[in-house]
Amino acid sequence: MKKSVMLSMGLLFAIASQSSYAGDGKPLLVENLITPNALSCEFKFDSSGNETIELILDYFTFANKTPLSNFDKAKKILTLSNGVKLKGVKRFSKTTEKTDITIIDRAHIDIDVKKYGVHVLRISDYRVEGLEMSEYDADGYYLILKGLPKSNIIKLEKQGVYIADKFTKIKKTKGGNTRIICNIAG
Repeated sequence: MKKSVMLSMGLLFAIASQSSYAGDGKPLLVENLITPNALSCEFKFDSSGNETIELILDYFTFANKTPLSNFDKAKKILTLSNGVKLKGVKRFSKTTEKTDITIIDRAHIDIDVKKYGVHVLRISDYRVEGLEMSEYDADGYYLILKGLPKSNIIKLEKQGVYIADKFTKIKKTKGGNTRIICNIAG
């Protein structure tokens, strides 16, 4: 069984057991996806050693399955494929990139959230599938923060948010912003 299939099954189980926030039918504010763990790509474990699901992982699991038509631009609400509604979304888009060895699918949620000393502009889910060898398979998400990486790292650390591996998880974008890459599987 592929890693991504096993991961998705595990996430779906965890989400089903912890999705009480979606049960009341009220939209979830998109700013609630931005937590210290989501920013640092760190996820907590409870006393029995089970990973506790972050809201950002709900997004990761369902964003690529969500049709573009599920975005209500006037109300700024995106209804994910699992029925959870995210409020405060500026734009929802998808891209697919094909190379000789991979297919990369991305789902982007553009937001405008100032939290933990930084300005978050985008959350993007990505899924990489190798065409010939599974070693290219990967799943995860990344966040785009306004401003340069060094400045954002300092701001986050002042707020008590630490990114363990600054060299592989933080990159400067072409537009001079910060990309925090959280590879979940692969």
